[in-house]
Amino acid sequence: MQVTSVEIVPIPSSPCLSPLSSSSSSSSSSSSSSLSVSNNEQCSLQVGEIHFRPLTQEDVDEIQTMHLEWFPVRYGNDFYTSLTTDPSTMFSLVAVNERHVIMGCITAQFDPEWQCEDTGLLAADGTTNSELAYISTLGVKSEFRKMGIANKLLNHLVNYCVNNRHQVKALYLHVLTTNLPAIFFYEKNNFLKLRTLQQYYDFNDQLHDSFLYILYLGDAHCPKNISEFVGSKLIRVYNNINSAFRTFTRTGIS
Repeated sequence: MQVTSVEIVPIPSSPCLSPLSSSSSSSSSSSSSSLSVSNNEQCSLQVGEIHFRPLTQEDVDEIQTMHLEWFPVRYGNDFYTSLTTDPSTMFSLVAVNERHVIMGCITAQFDPEWQCEDTGLLAADGTTNSELAYISTLGVKSEFRKMGIANKLLNHLVNYCVNNRHQVKALYLHVLTTNLPAIFFYEKNNFLKLRTLQQYYDFNDQLHDSFLYILYLGDAHCPKNISEFVGSKLIRVYNNINSAFRTFTRTGIS
């Protein structure tokens, strides 16, 4: 997915798409920030003249307009509603200047590993509560690029997962195979290209291929061999069956 010029880093989620424009160029260093952001509280973290805070309902119209400019895929109203009403599964953060002008934003969703559309991302480790953070969108307005804002937004999300959401084992995203600035940005930030998905995106009456990039946290890693891959698949199948059984019994049908 293509966006426009420097330091825009959109990324799509399985249901939605997330691009970074090929006209966009990537930004500053990928050094990890020590700042930790709680997704539920209003933050007043400051980096120079840049402040970071969660998305609010009052921001939604502007964020929708920004996404329309940045991404070829359209996000539904449910997506924007969940950003401000469902902190248990969604993460959002905006960068604003001292005049409270939104400079950029990042959004992500948290899913149990066994519920993710993309399978085989984690090696089986015997746990059943692992989560993955899917980066839905990441972008910076053109007039505020080349300031390292995309890196800072990404680092806030990483540190939030590490410090506040320990069950998250990795962050991942999809990016157009032709979106070289986005690819450079994520590789510079230590994301690994795990696989290629043929004809993943469908927009502008054309099908487009995607790379899946992932950043593992702690000692998490991808399946190294067929036995680990099969193990992760079996755990996924077991959890799906177990979840369906719990739902079935709760209905009182059993």
